[in-house]
Amino acid sequence: MADKLEFSLQSKEELIEIFPYGVTIGLDQNRPVLVFKDKSERHVLPVWLSPLDAGIAMALSGDSEVSASPHTLSHQIFKEQGLVLSECVFKEVKGHHQFVDICYKDNKPKSEKKAPIRLRADYTMSLCIHEKVQFYSTINHMDRCRKLNVDLEQFSNNEAAVIPGAVIQRPGYLN
Repeated sequence: MADKLEFSLQSKEELIEIFPYGVTIGLDQNRPVLVFKDKSERHVLPVWLSPLDAGIAMALSGDSEVSASPHTLSHQIFKEQGLVLSECVFKEVKGHHQFVDICYKDNKPKSEKKAPIRLRADYTMSLCIHEKVQFYSTINHMDRCRKLNVDLEQFSNNEAAVIPGAVIQRPGYLN
């Protein structure tokens, strides 16, 4: 009962922590989707990825340490420079691209606060998982992304019906 009360009092613009839940293939069978859920598993955020980044995210999602990660060099550079990626906040959608703010800390004494870096979500997910950052989103943002996901899948399914028998060339999704 307390969970229901807490849920009903939660603002739709308040940031809530979300967690990588799994990778699936969208209904169009072409583009992988990384699924995030909140702690209660009531709220879902689909994040569209390239097949390459989805594979890396899946390989990094296990509990064991992955020794052969494409992000090992980035991690070492961050470490040498005293930088720690701390948060990934889902902020906006432009067209069919999602954007996140990557927050980081400088571990050097008396350093100035760093401004977040805004990047496309599909470019950053496997790195953020590798760096074990905390992920955040608002409920409103998750709702917008789920609606966009449905719209994109409907468009993809109707694409072939527009020109019967046509071979549709889809762009590659390698970053």
